[in-house]
This record gives sequence, C-alpha cells and structure tokens, in this order.
Amino acid sequence: MQDLGLSHLWTQGDFVMRATAISPVGEALIMTAFGLAVAIPAVLGYNALTRGNKGVISKLNRFAHDLHAYFVTGARMRPTSARPDDTSVRLAVKNQ
Repeated sequence: MQDLGLSHLWTQGDFVMRATAISPVGEALIMTAFGLAVAIPAVLGYNALTRGNKGVISKLNRFAHDLHAYFVTGARMRPTSARPDDTSVRLAVKNQ
C-alpha cells in the first residue's frame, strides 16, 4: 500500500530530508499561530468599538428627534428611554 502524508519521512532515518520537508510545515503552523494571535484581539477590539459607536449614535439620534420635536412643537419633550416616534410628537402638539 502506498504511504500517504509525511509518516514515511520518520522511518527513513535521513534527518536532513525530514528537516527540509517538515520545516515549511512547521513554519506555516507558527505563522498561522501568529496570525491568529493578531487577528483574534483585533476582531474583539473592533466589536467593542462598534458596540460603543452604536450607543453613541443611538444617543445622538434620540437627541436629534427630541430637538426636532422641540422645533416643531415648541414644547420640551419628556425624557424617555425609547426613541420618540410620530405619536409622541403628535401628543406634544395636541397638549399645547
């Protein structure tokens, strides 16, 4: 039966042949480990920054809606945890 893979290199006893055949594989594994060591923290950092940006954008969007409602109605909106929609603007106009 034909031998597949690198196992035949271990049985031949020629250390130079084994070293030259296995060193590119080992080098590739080491470079893969370095790549993962760089990529995983980069992805985690990117996700953290993206999550932070979403929070800031949400606050700015809420402020923009409150400011627009103030300009339209002239009345200050009550602070809410959710984004004001058209019904809250209509209620503010109706209450004046």
